[in-house]
Amino acid sequence: MSEMKPQHHVFLQYFMSKGLVDSKGVRNLFKLCCKDMVDASSVTSQSEWMQQLANFVIIINNNIRPFHLNILKGFDEDDGTSYYCLVNTCDNAVTRLSTDYSVNELELFKLFLDRIMSSNDASVGSVQALNLTHELEKKMSKDDAQRFFDRMVNEKWLKRTIRGKLQLSTRSILELDNHIRKMYPDLVELCNICNRLCLQGQSCPKCMAKLHIFCAKRYFENQAEPKCPKCYTPWTNTNQNRESVRRSSRRNTPMSYEQMEE
Repeated sequence: MSEMKPQHHVFLQYFMSKGLVDSKGVRNLFKLCCKDMVDASSVTSQSEWMQQLANFVIIINNNIRPFHLNILKGFDEDDGTSYYCLVNTCDNAVTRLSTDYSVNELELFKLFLDRIMSSNDASVGSVQALNLTHELEKKMSKDDAQRFFDRMVNEKWLKRTIRGKLQLSTRSILELDNHIRKMYPDLVELCNICNRLCLQGQSCPKCMAKLHIFCAKRYFENQAEPKCPKCYTPWTNTNQNRESVRRSSRRNTPMSYEQMEE
């Protein structure tokens, strides 16, 4: 196993401080860290840069894997923007939050996750989220709960929709993938196109195959008469942004860096 060099440590430290970085930020970070390692004049294409980046991160992952850490790639469920995240690969990844949040805040997040998974659009309204404090064994004021949710948004664990609802962010979906599949086996669904966990998406009215919104857009963009990729039934909800049906599904595994493609 190749040892990490100072450039690898700088790259990793940035991820440890940020948690989630978009693909453009990752490419810029890599070029900055490795300006003395990679001869820019010898790299003539984007694919070559991505291969260099992949090899670079594989070395990091090989060294941090014994500590149950890994850099994974995920996508925003709404628009398909790619992100890279330093993920805790322990079975119960919620424990990672325990180092930054109180026990009571963690209990509030678990209640919030229950509502996300049982909702028809994988989102929770702001008022509903604050009212979860009534279900806590230890009292928490709504002001404290508001500060907690604001912090979760600022630290990219959650995101707010334009209507003010709260949803799991790409960071949470990557970090909590195993936990979600283990705790909510009857509610987990996979995208029929990319085979990843799918909370926000569209569903076939016949076979209930689920597609991410951006996966559906790409898949159907050149089809005059869109059809379900699974049962070939005419796809009637290409303009639908949220679908509520949930069903049991097979195991989904986030991409390792070895599998990543830009």
